[in-house]
Amino acid sequence: MQEVHRAGLLKQSNKSHKTGKHRSKGAVDTANRGRIGLKCPLNRKKADKIEGRLDRKHRLQQVRATKREAALSQKRSLGCDGFPPVLTGILSTSPGILSELITLIKNIDDSVVKPSPAVEDSLYSVIDAGKVVDQFMFVLDATVHDPLASLENKLLSLISQGLPYEPVFLLHFPFGKPDLKSLNECKKNLIKTVEKTYPFLTQFRQNLFISTNESEATLLLRHLGSSKRKKNHLRERRPHMVGEEVDYTEGMVKVTGYVRCADLNRRWSVNRLVHIPGVGDFQLEKIDSAVDPYPLAKEKRRDVMDDEEHEITWPTEEELEEAEKNQKKMIKKTVPKGTSDYQASWIIDEEVEESENDEEEDMMDSDKDNNDLSVPFEHEGEEADQDDCEENDEEYETLEINPESQQGVAYDEKNVDVNEERDTFKKIQDARMDAMFPDEIDTPVDKLAKVRFQRYRGLKSFRTSPWDPKENLPYDYARIFQFENFDRTKKKVLSPSGDDEIEGIEMGWYVIFLPHENKMSIINIVVKKTPASRGVVVKSKEPIIVHVGTRRFCVNPIFSQHTNGSKHKYERFWNTDGAVVMTMFAPITFPPSPVLVFKPGQEELLGTGSLLSADPNRLVIKRAVLSGHPFKVNKRSCVVRFMFFNRSDIEWFKTHRT
Repeated sequence: MQEVHRAGLLKQSNKSHKTGKHRSKGAVDTANRGRIGLKCPLNRKKADKIEGRLDRKHRLQQVRATKREAALSQKRSLGCDGFPPVLTGILSTSPGILSELITLIKNIDDSVVKPSPAVEDSLYSVIDAGKVVDQFMFVLDATVHDPLASLENKLLSLISQGLPYEPVFLLHFPFGKPDLKSLNECKKNLIKTVEKTYPFLTQFRQNLFISTNESEATLLLRHLGSSKRKKNHLRERRPHMVGEEVDYTEGMVKVTGYVRCADLNRRWSVNRLVHIPGVGDFQLEKIDSAVDPYPLAKEKRRDVMDDEEHEITWPTEEELEEAEKNQKKMIKKTVPKGTSDYQASWIIDEEVEESENDEEEDMMDSDKDNNDLSVPFEHEGEEADQDDCEENDEEYETLEINPESQQGVAYDEKNVDVNEERDTFKKIQDARMDAMFPDEIDTPVDKLAKVRFQRYRGLKSFRTSPWDPKENLPYDYARIFQFENFDRTKKKVLSPSGDDEIEGIEMGWYVIFLPHENKMSIINIVVKKTPASRGVVVKSKEPIIVHVGTRRFCVNPIFSQHTNGSKHKYERFWNTDGAVVMTMFAPITFPPSPVLVFKPGQEELLGTGSLLSADPNRLVIKRAVLSGHPFKVNKRSCVVRFMFFNRSDIEWFKTHRT
């Protein structure tokens, strides 16, 4: 009889092969069932022609040369003949500095600088100017310790909005050119202060110039005309014009100016609407071509010898005597760092003080007891060193006293609104309670809970529970515009080939609209608070002023979390920890577009951000958690008191148990 072999207990079992997160080759073959994928080229001629290594190298060289030529032509077109001149906005700490600066630049070449309409010195006017200018220059007073302090809010708003170039800074000396040592010391202190206080100005050293002579002004003009421009999609995709001349007639306004950022693909068309910031949208009647008022004439400059130019005249005796009388005697004093000229005049010189008190010190030394002479010198030196250290560690501060306070005028009754302060304090309390107990609401005692929360629905899970975005829409949704696919429409509108209206002129603040940008919809904006406004409490549905692209309007937005889910939780207050999404009724604007947020009546920047989308289907859900007092806690359940005060409410909310 044949014996059958049986495997023992020690039989070897090999581990199966692990392919990781991808499928194995065998699994792929089993799924394909013998089918082979066919790659069919779209262009048969290109498929038949095999590109060699040398041809590929030549093609890359041609592409590189084309890009280089396009970049050079764009750079050469700045301020050249046939193109609009470079538009530079100038901000200064004092109005008298601008006239001196313009006079200095015109002395170099009168044809270089041309006048342009001035704007108001308000924050909103400066922001509107930053949307169209090519460069911004800040003129700083060298006699001030921190000259950027008065322009900090405007500078931060302009940089948050976006500029083609980083701002240029000009250091102005109102009392003439100082010596080289004082000049270097002033520049060193200013650079140290700016780099510490304003770290976002990364190229402050390279963009700092001095208005002392014509050579420095020539370097400044060369820098303004040859700086490398950054891409600003808001400007490049929307042709705009600065009104140089404005004529008002009956029912019509005639505006003359240079059209900027208009190419073959995006022209200024009469069939499009134009927008005037702060005024509204208007339709054009016609466009006429005008003569360039400032043509760039290339003429050879002829230097004619002047016999009297190098004539030296010696001053007379009367002029010398008058100069000696007018000459002021300069006194050098050692003062603490940061002391102004007015404060230094009140500091008494140490030499004068010592000469006046010599006799008193001698008398005091003679009246000392003999016991004082027995004090060791080491201990006396230590006390002196400690006194010197205490004197060096002292900090001085200049206080400005209001003369009205000395006359008994109540400052609070005159300058403080009690009702506004009470409302602000109430908002701060509510914001703190919402941060400590988010979305927790106490059930009212004098009202049924099922009536109070009848607009809410119970969700087992905020993330996974279904919610129809078309359910119970408000009546205002019937008047808004909705895209079938916002991303596809944006790509079509912003692409150069997607603009169908190419008829128009080629290449105040008038900005032409893109298609659909005159229609109303629900827009969503991602914003974040600035560090200076973290203590400001902003509640949902509170009126604020928003700058979106080229528009400025006052809205009452609602806040929600910036998450990736289909449902977004409603935020009762603007959270200071991170970014939030503001949802509002507003005209359609295609991203990317910078966003600035301000409070009405105040020129303080609350937050910055960018446009997210124009999507009316975004679900913003207000969450409410009923709270009470825990009475007894078991392993799997607990007893909570003071959550409901009526038997009918308990029966009503039984179905919402999780």
